[in-house]
Amino acid sequence: LQAWKKQWHSKDDVKADVPKMDMTKLESSQGSEFDKTFLEMMSQHHQDGIQMAKGAQANLQHKEGKDFAEKTIKKQ
Repeated sequence: LQAWKKQWHSKDDVKADVPKMDMTKLESSQGSEFDKTFLEMMSQHHQDGIQMAKGAQANLQHKEGKDFAEKTIKKQ
């Protein structure tokens, strides 16, 4: 993805605000609470990825990007 960004856009052309996961709860948990927190966070992360890919499909200009978005939706 980074290679496509460099290839298709100048440095200052695209400024995406990528959401960051709050790792505080995960870092402070242990045992089964860690497992539960990890699974909840990863499930949400993948749902967010699906929504991002669906939203991007209509606006993507390059076939490679469109194909990647479709693949992401199917895999997630």
